[in-house]
Amino acid sequence: MVPVKSYDKKIDELYKTVSKENLFKIEKRVDYYNKIQESKKGFHSGTQVKDLLKPKTPKSYYFDAYEFARFFPADYPIDFKFGDVNTILDYPMISKRRPIKGNNENNILLNLEKARHFVNVKGDIDFLTKENKLIGRAGVYQQHRIRFYEQYFNNPYVIWGK
Repeated sequence: MVPVKSYDKKIDELYKTVSKENLFKIEKRVDYYNKIQESKKGFHSGTQVKDLLKPKTPKSYYFDAYEFARFFPADYPIDFKFGDVNTILDYPMISKRRPIKGNNENNILLNLEKARHFVNVKGDIDFLTKENKLIGRAGVYQQHRIRFYEQYFNNPYVIWGK
C-alpha cells in the first residue's frame, strides 16, 4: 500500500534527511505496529478510506484513523476494529490495541482515541511539590475494577470521585 502519487517526491526528500540509524529505528517501530511481513489475501469488509469521513460513534476513532489514512487514495480498502479490542483478529485490521501473547499480527496498531489516552496535562505545579495521592474517577462495573476499588477504598493515599 503506497500513498497517493503527490507524496512520492516528499517521501523521497524525507528519506534523504534521515540518518541510517534513525531510519532503522523508524522501520523497527513501524514493524512493531504492523507485524505483517507479506501481503495477505482474506476477508475485506468493503470499507474504503473515504468512508472514514462518514463517522459513526465513537467518532474519535474515525478522525484519528483518517489523520493518517488521508495520505492514501480515497478508494483504497481499509478495515478496522474500533473499541477495546482484546482478542486476536481473524484478518488484518487497524485497532488501538492487541493481546500481548499469541499470533497477534492481524491487529495492526494505530494511535486511536488520542483525546482520551494520549493527553499531556501541562500544569504550573512542580511534580515534587505535589501530594503523593492517587485520584480515581470512573464508572466501576467490571468485577476486577470493583475489587480494585474495594481494596483501596479506605487507603489515605487514594481519593475516589463520585
